[in-house]
Amino acid sequence: MSPSSQDPSPTPMTLRVISAGAAKGLIQDLEGPLCQVLSPSSPLQLQCSFGAVGAMKDIFLSEIKAPLPSNWAGVVMVSSQSILASLIQDSLLEPSSLTPIGWVSTAMARLEGDQGIQAMSEESDLREALLRSPVIYAPDTEKSTAGIHFKKVLNDLSLWPALKDRVQNFPNGAAAMGQMAKDQIQGALGCTQVTEINYTPGVEVISHLPKRFELNTLYSAARAKQGAHIALADAFIEWVCGENAAPKKARLEGGFFDL
Repeated sequence: MSPSSQDPSPTPMTLRVISAGAAKGLIQDLEGPLCQVLSPSSPLQLQCSFGAVGAMKDIFLSEIKAPLPSNWAGVVMVSSQSILASLIQDSLLEPSSLTPIGWVSTAMARLEGDQGIQAMSEESDLREALLRSPVIYAPDTEKSTAGIHFKKVLNDLSLWPALKDRVQNFPNGAAAMGQMAKDQIQGALGCTQVTEINYTPGVEVISHLPKRFELNTLYSAARAKQGAHIALADAFIEWVCGENAAPKKARLEGGFFDL
């Protein structure tokens, strides 16, 4: 049979994943083995969007109103527990599918190896470091979990008026950390979630926030009620959030933890 007369390759089944930026590194690291585990005999691909939780909620709400493409197995939403709970209450997500991935801390970042910036375990240390920093990188201070919290920290320290022009806002923590690594400005600081710092080359966690400003956020996954093969969406959640060696190792190395 000539190549032109052969049956075309089957259209891959697509699993739509709309996720908070905190889980970007985890999902990207697991994508290859995950697709093999979930669909060993037929092609499966993930179509992912990552970003601030508020922006991802907006994407989910806009997409879920339209008919899903026929090859979409289902839609999985990864977000903070509070946002998922609100979508469940609105009957857009399946309550029984809600599964925790783990907790993530918000922390301060520096350029990798920048010894001029030390840990900030006390509020006075954080305040001094912020005042010295020529530029501060942060995710969206209106829509992202870490960005909203960081702006509150600056307000609580009475630093927002003085530093707001130094705070560079980005759509999400990954974008903020990526630009920080690219700019290579000595003395620069960043504030976002540990997972986003950990998977960005060129930056590193220097310190968790002082006790009064600690923020630990529980991230979970849940699937939309509609989809062509919702069992695949359920299997995705079970595997990423479960106790198999690969996802468990990826979660721990990425910065997720259990309280």
